[in-house]
Amino acid sequence: MPGKRVASIKDRISWVVILCCLFSLLLPVDLKLKITQPLATALFLPLRAIAALRTTIATLGTENRFLAQLAAELALENARLKSQPPPSVTMPVTKLIRAPIIARDLGTLKRFLTVSRGELDGVRIGSVALAPDGIVGKVIAVSRHQALVQTIFEPDFRVAVMNSRTREVALVRPANENLLALDYVSPDADFAPNDTVITSGLGGIFPKGLRIGIVKTVENKEDALFQSVLIEPFVRITRLEQLFILCLALDSLPGGWLDNLKPEEIKIPE
Repeated sequence: MPGKRVASIKDRISWVVILCCLFSLLLPVDLKLKITQPLATALFLPLRAIAALRTTIATLGTENRFLAQLAAELALENARLKSQPPPSVTMPVTKLIRAPIIARDLGTLKRFLTVSRGELDGVRIGSVALAPDGIVGKVIAVSRHQALVQTIFEPDFRVAVMNSRTREVALVRPANENLLALDYVSPDADFAPNDTVITSGLGGIFPKGLRIGIVKTVENKEDALFQSVLIEPFVRITRLEQLFILCLALDSLPGGWLDNLKPEEIKIPE
């Protein structure tokens, strides 16, 4: 004689649910509403929490973008104030365009960046690419809706810089994957660890006073023509999701701050 089949837990739960549903059909309408309303609230609570979380994330993302642009604008204003232009000089027309990064070079992910802003947004070849922490690079190609940025880690990148403490001038270039190096630093130049390196305004591309990085090591050999100085950049390019492009009307430059960005008329002999 076959044994009696024992109902599983799933079967028991199913029967309980069915009996509860049948029982609820026999209840008055007012009582049904009182019972089902808390249940509906409990069932939809996770969905409401997800919707609230998405709204909060969107709001925080908007605030983060606003604060990032504000920080970049403050960095630019700080560089302008440190350059000490004459009080009578009218500042040129400038604006920072927020440019989301949509592509990177596949080799290192930080030598070239493609951003979703182009000629229609006012971006031009040679425009400076910034982050709140400092220099990212410069624009080297532009289409109507996109631009290609050459970063400070691209081997051909060069920018004239100075020591913010001693005003010693040098030329910065990529050294390895994480550091930059200074060229043409004379043996008697005053560079020390933790010195801040900023743009010098030479070269006609970068305004004076924008931050590059901090001095990590200084090596001065007796028989060397130049000191070996390594710089740790302030900007972590692999962490960037967006940057800011400095756009300005060159025709409006009256002199003073940013006057190094005027078109060059005389070239220094090689």
